[in-house]
Amino acid sequence: MAPRLTPKRLKALQNAVAHPKHHIGQLIETTDAGKKIWLTAADELALEELGYADSIDECGHIQGSPDPGNVHRGHPHFFSITDAGRQAAASQPPSTSATGNPSRSRTTTDKVKTMTATTGTIEILSFGYLHGAPDDAHLTIDLRHHFFSR
Repeated sequence: MAPRLTPKRLKALQNAVAHPKHHIGQLIETTDAGKKIWLTAADELALEELGYADSIDECGHIQGSPDPGNVHRGHPHFFSITDAGRQAAASQPPSTSATGNPSRSRTTTDKVKTMTATTGTIEILSFGYLHGAPDDAHLTIDLRHHFFSR
């Protein structure tokens, strides 16, 4: 599955645009409830695959790219936003929360479906256990054995 620009990754890009040196930090935000939202290694890989970030030194040299004169060899490389990342951040509406929903700050949300019935609202949230189960879930159904037991 191709990586996508999730609300958390977008927030990381928007933070990098505002950063004086355009670096992408590990701490994305702290919610009103005091929970910290972190950029994971999977998020970093996805941003690199999308072309939105890379390990770049202060001169703009990407780590691992050709450097025949060894000019950049001694420069430290930082995880920074690329020009494509700046364009992606500018083309998206400003993100108010890295998760898109402050009440679910520990989850990586793939899909949220809401159905309204005559008696109320049912919300189905797909998430990954890497960041823990949703804090306010009334019912959690673990389907990992169904999809990965083969």
